[in-house]
Amino acid sequence: LVVLVWLGFFLAKGVKINKRVSAVKDVGVYDIKITLNVKNSGSEITDVKVYDRLPHVLLPSKEEFGTLKPANIKKGKEGILVAWEISGLKKGEERIISYKARAKLGIVGSLALPSAVVQYTKNGKRKTVTSKKLAFRLG
Repeated sequence: LVVLVWLGFFLAKGVKINKRVSAVKDVGVYDIKITLNVKNSGSEITDVKVYDRLPHVLLPSKEEFGTLKPANIKKGKEGILVAWEISGLKKGEERIISYKARAKLGIVGSLALPSAVVQYTKNGKRKTVTSKKLAFRLG
């Protein structure tokens, strides 16, 4: 039992990213609000990069970003990559990144969003953490 408690405590420390999504219908087209919560419960990290990829059927809104604007938005074969840069996060610190995307077409059924990714440096080593993938129904 003590080993399980210690293991749970040990695994709970570190950097986590949680991705949430909500959809709002606006005249037959959906606006989708995406929220990324990056939390550091371990020791200080630096050179933090947060990446989120949108499928080609969604476009990020240029004006609808929360308090943290992306450093880069790039179209590619696998979708649109939105990237943010954070200089560092101290122990217990978190950042909430939110933005809106709009469906290019009317979407009916479910839509899958890939995992968000956090890359950071801790004790001189580069590390990567991913969120869960999301699927939700529209229409």
